[in-house]
Amino acid sequence: MTDVPSTFSRTDFYGLLLPGYLILVVSLLLFKPDLLFNVPGSLDLFSTIVFVVAGPAVGLILQTSHRIVLANIWERSRAKKGEYREFSRKYYHARLDATPSERLELETSESLFDFNVSSLIGLTALSIVYFIARGIALVSQVSFLLIADILFIAGAYFARDDYTYVIEELIEKHPS
Repeated sequence: MTDVPSTFSRTDFYGLLLPGYLILVVSLLLFKPDLLFNVPGSLDLFSTIVFVVAGPAVGLILQTSHRIVLANIWERSRAKKGEYREFSRKYYHARLDATPSERLELETSESLFDFNVSSLIGLTALSIVYFIARGIALVSQVSFLLIADILFIAGAYFARDDYTYVIEELIEKHPS
């Protein structure tokens, strides 16, 4: 039976919760800024529950979506049909054989990659929706979204390199 933690870990926060909360806050800033800046003395219970539930839900949707898309692209782009399946088999065996510290390093690099890619997808989608709904209203908003997307692309690129390195080292250390 798997060990299910009673609370979210740091890696869960980076890879799952933070992208969801980021997208929720940015969407509120773009579409309903008064909701964030003109907050009455206390938030009502409904708003708090929606935020607490919606953040992880949005993060999970983004993470799952990009993992499915990237896996399908990678699987279809390989010359040998079974290469992706073989890599997956080696990866899972190495992950099962890894020490707790090795697994933590793998999960940290994976969560940082997930954060960058999920945030990039969410901000890009918000940008498209915003421009369709409002047009290019303010240069500062357009600049902010463009710079954020560029930073997340760079972050995803470097996080992917780190993640790939950790995976390759684990597979080499723990061959199946």
